[in-house]
Amino acid sequence: AHQALVLATAVTVRKSMADDGTRSWSVAPYHECVQTQRRSRPVLRAAAAVLSARHERERARTRERALLVMEDLVKSLESPAPSAAARIRYAYSTWFPPGAMLRKELGDHLVSLGMVGAALELFEEIELWDSLIVCLTLLGKKQAAADTIRRRLEVDPTDPKLWCALGDALDLEEHFIKALEVSEGKNARAMRSLARRAALREDWKSAAEYWSKAMKTNPLFPDGWFSCGYALLKADREEEALGAFVRCTQVDPENGQAWNNVAALNIRRQKFAAAHVALREAVKQVATSWQTWENLAMVSAKIGRFQQSARALVKVMDLTGGAKLHVATLSTLVERCKEARSGKDLDWLRKEADAEAAEAKDEQKKLAVLGGIADLALNAADGGDDDDDD
Repeated sequence: AHQALVLATAVTVRKSMADDGTRSWSVAPYHECVQTQRRSRPVLRAAAAVLSARHERERARTRERALLVMEDLVKSLESPAPSAAARIRYAYSTWFPPGAMLRKELGDHLVSLGMVGAALELFEEIELWDSLIVCLTLLGKKQAAADTIRRRLEVDPTDPKLWCALGDALDLEEHFIKALEVSEGKNARAMRSLARRAALREDWKSAAEYWSKAMKTNPLFPDGWFSCGYALLKADREEEALGAFVRCTQVDPENGQAWNNVAALNIRRQKFAAAHVALREAVKQVATSWQTWENLAMVSAKIGRFQQSARALVKVMDLTGGAKLHVATLSTLVERCKEARSGKDLDWLRKEADAEAAEAKDEQKKLAVLGGIADLALNAADGGDDDDDD
């Protein structure tokens, strides 16, 4: 019973955390605890093995071992030993994936290791047609994939995913249009495929329309907002393009190119303060782009942040070995230096110092908030450890 509770805790931890690369390490102590016990029920040991295999498949050195564990688990489903009476103990108290899901996971693992042929046989055995079609496509057997899709369409002719898969296999646009028809215009995958094909033939008006509809249907598609913004920009719809790039930075804050595009569109609209914010974020992600630093220098000078502009110009010189320099911005900075040396009223210098002090204060507040959150998390973890000890 204690082992079942430990595994339940592992599942709870796994579901409560985002998959940020550290989740499997947080779950590992729980299933390792069960695996090190001398005595354990079959279903408990199998559940711990599944969690262990998922953890080990994330590391290059242990992927093959994880594959062997998954293969043993799949084989054990059809093994006569242990008996059904032994397997049923704690079966309703322990998380364990259904047999079909376990086989699918094994197939996905085989594909990730490049063993597509073995995965193909497994997917065909469990009649997992979508994955089977992907495997056939990866093997270059597009005609075989198309034949398989057509057989499935005879069974279910209103499945938009099958029509999209047929379009991918045969590289025919008409099948994506058919997918839209059977889904009553609601299939985002078909819209994205049609948008990409329109972009390839440089029909930016159609590409922008398809991308806009696709992102309304599924706004969380990772790369969609950037492509949508690019198509809208090419179609001379700058206002909507700016909105798309802003959404892209919200979904993926580490997309430096999206921040650059937000800044460029704001510069076109003479909104230099907004462009300055975007460029500050852009240089964090693309710190080796001298063009981005040059734009930051120019925009900083426009809004009176001359010291920041000077630092950005120095960065441009460092990155280009002195080959590039924005002369207009440098002239502005030279004029400000002359004013400073002449002892004139330096209102701009006081304003900039105040702005930098306010920014530093905001950063300190953010760090304090993050520190408070970290302390809460540590206290919660300590409390959880105490409960486990009890």
